[in-house]
Amino acid sequence: MEKQKKQGILNIKNSKGITLVALVITIIIMLILAGVALRLALGENGLFKMSEKAVEKYKEEAAKEENTLGNMEKQLKYMIEGYVPDRSMLKVGDEVNYTPQTAKTTYTLEGNKSGYGDYTSSKPKTMTKATDQEISQENYTWKIMDINSKTGEVKIMGVPTSSMPTVYFKGALGYNNGVYLLDDICKTLYSNSDLGVTARSIDIEDIESKMNDKGRDAKNDYISENQTTKEFNGSNAYYPNIYKYQQDSNIDGTEKTEGISESDDGTKTEAGIPIEHATNVEGYTQAETSITVKGTYYYATQNAGYFDDEDFYNLMFKTGTYYWLASRYSGCFSSSSCADFGLRIVASSSINGYKMFNSDGDYDDDNIRVCPVVSLGANIQITRDGNAGAWDLSKDPNFGGF
Repeated sequence: MEKQKKQGILNIKNSKGITLVALVITIIIMLILAGVALRLALGENGLFKMSEKAVEKYKEEAAKEENTLGNMEKQLKYMIEGYVPDRSMLKVGDEVNYTPQTAKTTYTLEGNKSGYGDYTSSKPKTMTKATDQEISQENYTWKIMDINSKTGEVKIMGVPTSSMPTVYFKGALGYNNGVYLLDDICKTLYSNSDLGVTARSIDIEDIESKMNDKGRDAKNDYISENQTTKEFNGSNAYYPNIYKYQQDSNIDGTEKTEGISESDDGTKTEAGIPIEHATNVEGYTQAETSITVKGTYYYATQNAGYFDDEDFYNLMFKTGTYYWLASRYSGCFSSSSCADFGLRIVASSSINGYKMFNSDGDYDDDNIRVCPVVSLGANIQITRDGNAGAWDLSKDPNFGGF
């Protein structure tokens, strides 16, 4: 009996000892787990931080989705209705921060395309040596020249100055290729690939489209008083090769009622003008019997009264220099024994033209400046900080695909 009691006491002691050790171990484990849990919850990469990041990411993605849906809505509206941005804050003559973004900053104008070079002394005069011209990208000041509130299109032009280099055109080749080459020079040197816009040369239509009735009357009065339609024969019946593709041309009694306009570069005509004639040294042809030329040349000093927008007039005719217009003309004075073919120009304060080729086989030439034009569509944002200073340009992300 006594032995059994001692054994029982021993068992109780052993039982209590095991329980305390287990408890201590359990507490230690719990403390370790608690520390781990705290680190997982409160650490830099803990649950709370991860939750906060998840919430921020969700908000960011939700904002993107909302913006995307908004863009899709605007794009759909643009497709269906034709989205037009508000351009009411713009004014003709405002300066614009425009920088060309092109693969090349120089342009080689080949003499066998521009007509610039040496010629024979006897008529019909033929090129004997072509002279190339190297044209560099110039630092123009760009200004708004036209605002179409219906479409949102804005045209800007690089304002030429008297300090800028000049470009030569000469003879029949100058007449044939002048329009194409002026556009190509501007396209190569003054386009912007980031904005997705292509530059071209200014032409007569850019100016005449802004004339009011007084301006148009002044033009028509000069033509009616000084120009005529006249037939030329024999040695006075030479014509630049592109002339046969022009509207209203008349060669050997065949009148072309449908043809290219004076500002059309000719690249879409049946013969691929002017590429076909770029390597043609003469650049001209003698009619079998005659050519009948309709005079379209005019010289008119411009004034603010010829335009409804005086700012436009100032922009065009207050540069203090001469610049090419990518447009041809035919000159036919009633007293002249031959017709002349030339390129239109702005001569400081007037609209004029420079002869390139005469129908007696003689040539002429001149060298003035280039005036590039860029059309900004509705997908180009035009903004600035405050109410003064030059306008900034950027591509509107709402219309990335348009």
